[in-house]
Amino acid sequence: PTEPPKKKKKKSKEKDKAKDVPPEEPPEPPPVRMVDPRLLELEKSKLKALLQLQSLSLQLPPLRDNTDNLLRQLQYLRSDTSTDKVVCDVSGNFMSSRDADERIAAHYAGKQYVGWKLVRDKLQELQKTGHG
Repeated sequence: PTEPPKKKKKKSKEKDKAKDVPPEEPPEPPPVRMVDPRLLELEKSKLKALLQLQSLSLQLPPLRDNTDNLLRQLQYLRSDTSTDKVVCDVSGNFMSSRDADERIAAHYAGKQYVGWKLVRDKLQELQKTGHG
């Protein structure tokens, strides 16, 4: 009777083949390039500048929103005071130069105007006499 070939023999053949092949030498490392230290410093400074720009760019949206809000408020104030309004010298009230004559007359006959007129007249009288 014939016996099937043993597996051990195959393994031993594979081992023999591995023994026959000389071990491969590790690949040579790439040659070391000399880098100018000034270039390294330049790269470091570029990286720092980029990181600073990135952090500043993250701060821009809130600043932009705040600026837009302030501009809106300024435009509102400018539109409110740059119209044809005039401050009354006696009472300090705003009066429009486009007001009808009746409204202007009503202002001069009003309680605030008359009251402030009396106060200012009394102050001038006291200042003339030396008591104010």
